[in-house]
Amino acid sequence: MQSTILSVTLRSLCGLITAAILMAEVRGQDPAEPPAAVVGVTPAGIQRFSPGGWSSIAVNGSNPADSDCEVTVSVYLDDDPSLQFSKRLWLPAGGRRTTWLPIRIPENTSVERRQVTLSSMRLMESERGEEFAKNAVGMPITKRSLMLTEEEINTAVMFGHYEGEGVDLSQEAIDDIYRTVHAGRDDVLESSLDLNLIDLSTNFLPPTPRALDELDQIVLASDQILRDSAGLTQLREWLYDGGRVWIMLDHVGEGVVRALAGDAIGHTEVDRVALNDFQIETLDVLAAGSTAEQWSSESPVEMVRVLADVEDVTCRVDGWPAAFWQPFGRGEILLTTVAARGWLQDGRPTQAFHRLSTRFFDHRNSLATVTGTPLQPSAAMTPILEHQIGYSIPSRIWAGAVLGVNALVILAAGCWWTRRRQLERLAVLIPISAIASAVVLMQVGNRQVKSVPSTMATGQIVRVYDSIDEAKVSTIRAIYSQNTADVGLVSDYGTMTLPSGIDGSDGTTRIRWDDSGKSQWQGSPQPPGVVRYAHSESNIPLATPITARGTFNERGFQARIQGLGSRGCEDAIIIAQPSPATAATIKRQGDSPPELTGTIASVLAPDQFVAGALLSDVQQLRQQALRQMLASPSQSPFGSEPSVLA
Repeated sequence: MQSTILSVTLRSLCGLITAAILMAEVRGQDPAEPPAAVVGVTPAGIQRFSPGGWSSIAVNGSNPADSDCEVTVSVYLDDDPSLQFSKRLWLPAGGRRTTWLPIRIPENTSVERRQVTLSSMRLMESERGEEFAKNAVGMPITKRSLMLTEEEINTAVMFGHYEGEGVDLSQEAIDDIYRTVHAGRDDVLESSLDLNLIDLSTNFLPPTPRALDELDQIVLASDQILRDSAGLTQLREWLYDGGRVWIMLDHVGEGVVRALAGDAIGHTEVDRVALNDFQIETLDVLAAGSTAEQWSSESPVEMVRVLADVEDVTCRVDGWPAAFWQPFGRGEILLTTVAARGWLQDGRPTQAFHRLSTRFFDHRNSLATVTGTPLQPSAAMTPILEHQIGYSIPSRIWAGAVLGVNALVILAAGCWWTRRRQLERLAVLIPISAIASAVVLMQVGNRQVKSVPSTMATGQIVRVYDSIDEAKVSTIRAIYSQNTADVGLVSDYGTMTLPSGIDGSDGTTRIRWDDSGKSQWQGSPQPPGVVRYAHSESNIPLATPITARGTFNERGFQARIQGLGSRGCEDAIIIAQPSPATAATIKRQGDSPPELTGTIASVLAPDQFVAGALLSDVQQLRQQALRQMLASPSQSPFGSEPSVLA
């Protein structure tokens, strides 16, 4: 409860400070001049920042004038203006607005400093070009500090209510949930910082790409997320990329589960009962059995009795599932049917809850966490794109031939002048021969570069959520230009594009968002004769969800694929790591859904992902990409569940 009051107090204090600054700027205006719009930035949303990670800040604007206007605010971090993040927003006459701005903390920032400087400035267009507008104290730049967290585990909770489904929470229920979550965290974590839980109940989630990256787990104790369609997409993407979600079924309706995970979780509510005394059975994997403990209290706790079609049931009460897990991509979902107070006995975690907390309160299982670097699955496709561009380095034969001729000329001349006792002439020949060889190599390289036209090759990995009309798309673009060019990468709403080489680049590079959610990179020219890459992540809607439902029979595995439409597929495989992949065929018969078949005889050798002894160039590159993506189960971008790749 104390953390809730503190969170609200800090939020209110930040709002008062921001309002005071805005009023000071307006009052400091010359009466002869028309009132000018004022804009500032404050931490908001998740309010957690770590080196190399994305987060969001709030942009607050005020326009006291009688006409609408547009303003631009730009921020940079760690006193390094070479990489800036900016927002252009519309302000109505006499009104105020708050919007979001994504920022990325530089990777080379030392977390030992515990804070990083955020510098913000308002930009104006004039006849002389881009200029700074002064803030309340007459300075062009406003600075503030952001707290850095890296090793700490960040937990968020949602308590808000959405009319139409679920159960509204009383203050007593909220207090019980807070105590239970705190008890679980304190039972298994040792942290150098005493960070509060992040309360997401009062606001929508930031509608910016990768806004939840700094979270490790989220506790859902309401159906609030149903009213936030953009936030639901963010939550699903974060979960698929390794997040953990705890769904308290005594407070969350089935609609939230379906909206978040589709048909991945099969459960049906039977009824609700109040229990004063019950026994919790916890599965003990090491002992190949279960342990039991008794819980009792004068105040009963509620339990939702459900039928669950899942394999990983950790706890049971009277044979009914009390806690069970469901993998979702690289992440997983914990669902509990016993109210929060039922996991504590005399204010301390039960043995069952200790087992759940050890697994739940852990770092997010994202690829960046596992590998130590922000790894995009599309990065494995770079050789395929280079093959499409046709860009190649001159072969070693050319270099060897030129250098060989150079050596033979010097050797022959040396032998001749030795016989004539004129070795001093080598002092002239060697530099001339070296310069000639260098000129030849430069001409060969230049011809190689000029022979390839300016090209942009694109590769995509589309990951389909089970029974959900949405897909996650990882895109990589290989950009090649014969001359220096301003590519001007533009992305639509909900898409994050990150070109390579932005950290430590020369000059000023800026990504600017507008009110429509579109973004554009500015000041990041494409160098001549070099292949440069740009990664992007997005979610796209599907006309119908794509699902594969099948059975095992004497032939192997057979499934019908719904929602594929007229899309063509080749080199399909079924993966269930760490087992070897199985080659599959996808056949169409008339208007009926395509049929996928994988037989025992089509099981591939380890480290083989394309069937056949003789592979084409494209198939070899495809297999190389899959080997990189599936090098180990812990680094697979597709999670631990069986998947079909085609």
